[in-house]
Amino acid sequence: GCRPRAIFLYNRHTTRYPDKENIVEMQDVLPQLLRNIQSAAKEKKVHICKADLEQLERWKMPFKPHHDNKVTPSGKSVVGDQVRRLRRRFPGLFQGRFNASDFVVGYTSRERTRQTAEAFLEHLLSKQDFDAVNFGPPQDSLLQFHKECNKLIKEKKSTPVEVDKFEKGPYMKRLLDTMSWRVGFNVTRDDVDIMYRACVFEYAIHEAVPWCAAFNEAEVCT
Repeated sequence: GCRPRAIFLYNRHTTRYPDKENIVEMQDVLPQLLRNIQSAAKEKKVHICKADLEQLERWKMPFKPHHDNKVTPSGKSVVGDQVRRLRRRFPGLFQGRFNASDFVVGYTSRERTRQTAEAFLEHLLSKQDFDAVNFGPPQDSLLQFHKECNKLIKEKKSTPVEVDKFEKGPYMKRLLDTMSWRVGFNVTRDDVDIMYRACVFEYAIHEAVPWCAAFNEAEVCT
């Protein structure tokens, strides 16, 4: 049969913290949204189960601006799992004498991409071998080629008509109405967006779901 001689892995970054801009916005907006929910709860206007409401009331902001885009501990663990799967699937590739020239690593100027590459090799190699790998400079022009395309950049400057139609359409109206009923006060699209970000990032990083209580499963997965 065939024997693998090399592996080419084109990979997205692993689990990361939110952007600094998002973290600052969460710090500013989420406490006020929580106060609104608490006030609505006192007036019996909230339609969230007691356990979820209590968890939400205990919520503390888990992210700091210095976390900006960095890879999370849980993300590094995910990369370790990936390495173990590759070792089992291609055992012959990762045996024998180490040669630094066998490893070619590409990443972009975004810190999370280099940290993901580093986490991968840290799980794969000994510290001595890891230190011998030459990472080289970022390769934005190759790995983020879409940012070098003037046509795409020009098209991206204007919001597509379809996005505007969706945001003003019946689905978004139903979502805002349902969310407002659930949390007990009228929410905006921006409110929903920031609660959703808090939900998905906290679940991915800490497996905590306080803000997910504002959504049902279909809304989170859509």
